Amino acid sequence: MVLVLAVLIGYFALGSFVRANAASRLREAERFLRQKENAHAREVLNWLLWFEPRQYQALLITGISLNADRKFPEAIAVLERIPDTSEQFEQGGIALASSLNHDKQFDRALSVLRRHLELFPRSVVTCEELVRLNLKLLRQREATTLLLEFWGRGWDDFGALPLLLELEVKTATPHEAVAVLEGVDRQHPRQPAVVLALARAYSMMGKTEQAQAQFEDALRLNPQDFLTHLLAAEFFFNRGDVESAQRLLKSVKPIEDDRYWFLLCRIADHSNQLEEAHSCLQKVLTLRPNDETYLLKQATLLRRMGQIEEARTAALRASQLAEDRKQLVLLSHKFDRNHPSPEHCLEIADFLERLGYLEQARGWRRVSQLIVPVQPSNLAP
Repeated sequence: MVLVLAVLIGYFALGSFVRANAASRLREAERFLRQKENAHAREVLNWLLWFEPRQYQALLITGISLNADRKFPEAIAVLERIPDTSEQFEQGGIALASSLNHDKQFDRALSVLRRHLELFPRSVVTCEELVRLNLKLLRQREATTLLLEFWGRGWDDFGALPLLLELEVKTATPHEAVAVLEGVDRQHPRQPAVVLALARAYSMMGKTEQAQAQFEDALRLNPQDFLTHLLAAEFFFNRGDVESAQRLLKSVKPIEDDRYWFLLCRIADHSNQLEEAHSCLQKVLTLRPNDETYLLKQATLLRRMGQIEEARTAALRASQLAEDRKQLVLLSHKFDRNHPSPEHCLEIADFLERLGYLEQARGWRRVSQLIVPVQPSNLAP
């Protein structure tokens, strides 16, 4: 009995000592973390977390150190314990998403990042992480939309505009993506977002049987997802299965997405319902008026409807947009983000304006005015 009492007294005394020195332990752990001595940082905090499992700063440091040591499952388990009511939640959520991303748990990482951006709508790091993850999943349109929304919330022009330009001229490379996605699927099988990305990659590579199997799996795994239905419908239509495409489109609620209305236009055109096809295309062009693919389709429909002059105008506009986009691609390849010139920024602004990206064009002009030109040295070499 005496021994038990002594042990209890010692235990509570140790706990009191650890709690009393919590601040110094946290400072020491943060110092080890800065010095990249991650294991030492965790050792310093072991006793503190034993007695104070809700010491959220200690959990954050521990999770970040585990992430840095590539112990991703352990980091996830720790970082998940930080509640959204704590001061550490903003930084902890970003660290959690990073660990999930590195551990190839892409679906969970998407969910965490989306919610985090809702809670912290001005977090540049969260936005950049979500953009990168969307690109891994071949969701370039979604990445661009996200960046535009974030830029509209006040992200500075120097940070946002070069990324938007890169996404505008970026071409998806399914051959590179598919090897990564197949590895992800082996590690964490059948994540809906990964399955859909694999379906898209196989489809772009012309592997139709593999693509169909993945699309069918994606629909089964995520039966309410609009993007899954839209992309699957497009795939089936391209294969000549118009009935399946129509069924998939009817099973989702129409939204303001030009891709949805363009597919309806193509289906109507396939059935030779030219007026219906043209009506759908008008909706498409309302949402995305400066897309050469859509304008070429308009030219084709108008010509078949006997509106020759209007068709010629649409075709000329499509041709000019295609040429302007080509020039923008060339300019983007020459752009030096570290040493931009005002003249180059103004050239980019001109072509963006021609393509209908008026807000971005104004942003590039603002950037050109803020760049201080490098003055030539008067000193002899």
